[in-house]
Amino acid sequence: MKLNKSLEKNQDKFLELILSLTYYLKLFSSLKRFLEYVSLVSKYLINQEFSLLIPLDEKGQIWFENICFSDNQLRDRSILDLKEFCENNKLFNNFKLKDINSFENFLKYKFDPFIFKNYKIISRNKCRGFFFVFYKKSEQQKVEIDKDKIEILVNLLAVAIEHSLLLKINKKHENVDREISSGAEIQSRLLPDFCPKIYGIDLAAHCRPALQLGGDYFDFMSIKPNVGERRRQRGRWALVIGDVMGKGIPAGLLMTMLRGMLRAEVLTGLPPDR
Repeated sequence: MKLNKSLEKNQDKFLELILSLTYYLKLFSSLKRFLEYVSLVSKYLINQEFSLLIPLDEKGQIWFENICFSDNQLRDRSILDLKEFCENNKLFNNFKLKDINSFENFLKYKFDPFIFKNYKIISRNKCRGFFFVFYKKSEQQKVEIDKDKIEILVNLLAVAIEHSLLLKINKKHENVDREISSGAEIQSRLLPDFCPKIYGIDLAAHCRPALQLGGDYFDFMSIKPNVGERRRQRGRWALVIGDVMGKGIPAGLLMTMLRGMLRAEVLTGLPPDR
């Protein structure tokens, strides 16, 4: 009877902690805080001595600012030793998944009184980090007992890291879209707002680029812009229609450069072939 009550109590505690993690996962605004929270909760979920969480960034490199160590006393010194190891082995910005073997050898040497189990954090078939759980050598049987609980934690970690990376990518895309929109607005201002009145000619023009920025270009340039309106209507004009090869930002930049060059050249009064 006491055993059943104890099991029920442990299950309730487990469910309560998992529910708090999933709830926090929906709301978290800082990946670092969530990873620290997982490390903290793991101390109560798993029969471990301590755990080490090493996430990877969008380039697959060790995300040092988000490394988490569940033991506060060992944390600062251990993270410094990890960074020193990576520096000595040229793993800064040059980490490959096969390097995890030398990493594990370093951990075996550093934490010799303990054994550990390494769990890969996988999301969308990509490795997003590693979760090391350390046990006393005398308690090796606990490794298998904790396996299912750790798998749940690892899955939550995978979702959190992937979510954070996607937010980062999305923010970059938003910045690019904002810059392109600004470029499109500037480009639209470079095109004539209206067609000029030229004696004996009816004009109409409109430009609608395939993308936000385009290379289509038209312009009307008076050869003598400083004369009166009536004389300008009967004077000489340069009419330009252009289509820069390609689309998007490169075509838009070329079109802007071309406009400036043509407007300067037209004022010289030279014929088009010159």
